[in-house]
Amino acid sequence: MACLNREGQGSITERTWQSWLSKSQVAPQPGKLEILDRLASHLGREGPAYSESYYRDAACGGLAERLFAPTKVRTVGNLLFERAAAYEPQSALHLHLDAIDVAAMTTGFGDVVGSVVRRIAAARLLEILHSRWNPRSGRLYREWSKGASLRWLGGEPLSLEVDQRPNAFEVLLDRMLRFGFGPNSQTVGIAEDLPAEQIYKLLFALAADAQFLTVRGLEVWAMDAVSAALALFAYAWTTKYETFSIRPTPERCIYSALEAVFLREEPIASLEWDIGIGMEQIPAKWNAHCWRTFELGREAYGTMSARLGFSGGELREIVAETMSAEPHQYHAGRLD
Repeated sequence: MACLNREGQGSITERTWQSWLSKSQVAPQPGKLEILDRLASHLGREGPAYSESYYRDAACGGLAERLFAPTKVRTVGNLLFERAAAYEPQSALHLHLDAIDVAAMTTGFGDVVGSVVRRIAAARLLEILHSRWNPRSGRLYREWSKGASLRWLGGEPLSLEVDQRPNAFEVLLDRMLRFGFGPNSQTVGIAEDLPAEQIYKLLFALAADAQFLTVRGLEVWAMDAVSAALALFAYAWTTKYETFSIRPTPERCIYSALEAVFLREEPIASLEWDIGIGMEQIPAKWNAHCWRTFELGREAYGTMSARLGFSGGELREIVAETMSAEPHQYHAGRLD
């Protein structure tokens, strides 16, 4: 605490720390968080995960703040698209907090109604998740593969003679080194050209690839899987009569499966029907191991969310509130 006080020069008082660390929900002041960011830098937390605004953006920033920033423009539709396209979260945690915000988003902005604002925001989150996980060039695969690639090749870069016909294995290896060692597309049943708005399918199906997830970060996968579920809901609920009707649509089934895995409290084994309807939407090679992967993923996410002070049940309540604010309204003669 002495170190904290020296760096903060008394700006973060003992009372402030007590309020932050208590169980009461206190909105931290941006100025105090800026001091905390400087403190983190002083203590050696450097690199891409800790920028000068890491904690401030986590608590007070994010996609919602960017979208709803004041403007004098009267017609804001194009402005919202531009703001969303320019947004990039600092980390998976920031992305996750964005997904929670967007799932709760029902307020309009200017001449744009709330459901359209939410769809624009959710589409951007799905694009970001796609850039992290897409089967062809997801950047997480490159990051995870870097160490393995150097060990495999003894630190020597792979070179191909441009004036000779390359060996098929060398071409495959070169592609892996450039784009990373991703999941087995045949095992997860997902095509390489998966569009961004369907990235939630891959995040659910990754549980089928035991060899991939056993050596990767379960917490990263679990956090992004829940982010994908919330973004899927936020996006698909804007066309709820087509995507979230009483029919077993792919969007509804996979959301229900992700919710059952990560956000519900009942044992995974008792939710076989809820998870199974999601499995039926994807031609993955589902196996007994995937159920254990789901359990480990839930444990990892539960630990992470508990550290952040919320539960899966609270996220389900957020989704329910959005559904209540924009309910289905059926008319006589219409059956969805």
